[in-house]
Parts: sequence; structure tokens; C-alpha cells
Amino acid sequence: MAKTGNYQIPFNKDGDQLHYPDRWQNAEMRDNFEFEDTLTFETYERGRSAAYFIFKRSTGEKVTFFMTDFCGIVNHMRNGKVSGNFTFTKRGMNYGTKMLTVTFHYA
Repeated sequence: MAKTGNYQIPFNKDGDQLHYPDRWQNAEMRDNFEFEDTLTFETYERGRSAAYFIFKRSTGEKVTFFMTDFCGIVNHMRNGKVSGNFTFTKRGMNYGTKMLTVTFHYA
């Protein structure tokens, strides 16, 4: 089960949320927070023990989604984008993003 709460999230020097806090990436741990944004699907990757999806924020930084959290947003996506309120979550040693509420700004 996903854990959402008062823990820190790893980011790299470019502000991208990391799926796993590798030491070689010099991960900066930041307090968890909520944000409103429009995310654009980029690609998917495989990690040590999980496959995950990568989305780009409107500001250019990247965030990751676990497959289970992606299933919750796929029906809300339009042209590869989803708008809403998001926060970060943790599963085991991995970190991801999850949608809290969805908003639509599409014509």
C-alpha cells in the first residue's frame, strides 16, 4: 500500500523527482508537498524492482508515477496530459507521484 505522509522525497540537482535516491545522483531530500500542475507523459522506465512512468511538469521538472497510480490517472488524460493536484508517495524504497484531485483545462 502506498504511504503518503510526513517524509522527505529525493530530487536531483535539476529539480527532477527521483524514483530511488541513488548516492551517485547526489539526491537532495526535500519535505513532501502538494502541487497543482499539468503533467505531460514522457516515457516509462524500469528500476531495480519496479517499472514506472515519467511525466514532465509545466515548469520542466520530471516526476515519476508507479503503475498503480498511473492507472488512476489514465482515464483523465487528454492528449498525453493530465491536470490536477498532486503529492508524492512512497512504496518500499521507491518514490512516486500520485494525483489527489483532477481538474480539466482543455477546450
